[in-house]
Amino acid sequence: MTFKLAGDQNSGKKLIQKRRVAELFASHIPPDEALLMRNGKYVCLVCRHKPTFDTLTTLSIHRDGQKHIGAAHEAMKRKLADREEVERRLQLAQVQGVESSVKVH
Repeated sequence: MTFKLAGDQNSGKKLIQKRRVAELFASHIPPDEALLMRNGKYVCLVCRHKPTFDTLTTLSIHRDGQKHIGAAHEAMKRKLADREEVERRLQLAQVQGVESSVKVH
């Protein structure tokens, strides 16, 4: 009695190759742009509606789209504005600290 495998030998190799390609795709995606969920799906953290994707290829296609690119530009503007606000507040705190030390003496 002989048993046949469900797939041929090449199907396992192709699956491993597909996983390797997916890992290479994932290495080019910044960690603050996408999140791998516990169920194996990916979530875009840049877009406001937080779309979910089954594979990295669909995520990479989404990242090339106009809506994602626009949302990424807006996110960069917000980050830059936040940094400038933090710097402004730090400088203001330093100036107030210097003024208060001058008034005490």
